Amino acid sequence: MLGSATLAPAFADTPAAWPAEPHVSGWDYIVVLLLIPLGVFVLVWLAVTIPAFRRSHGQASGEPWGDRREWFGGPRRGVDSADDVTPEALEASEHGTGGASGRW
Repeated sequence: MLGSATLAPAFADTPAAWPAEPHVSGWDYIVVLLLIPLGVFVLVWLAVTIPAFRRSHGQASGEPWGDRREWFGGPRRGVDSADDVTPEALEASEHGTGGASGRW
């Protein structure tokens, strides 16, 4: 008896006072589930990329690559100063530091 009482709401029908559900065509289904999210994606993508395209000057043909090397946490005088460090100075600076050579 208890089992049939808990299953009864699963077989309930729509109340007669409610209006009939409108028919949803396949085209409406595709528009709502595919084209609208795709359109939002394209609008966001354009909003992000158009300013970047306007700002970008690009690399002119024949110009040398003008990158600036960056080493985060590296020597304070720049990347080129790393070649000036002697092995003795490097070992002296590693004493008492953590990382792979850390000790307990």
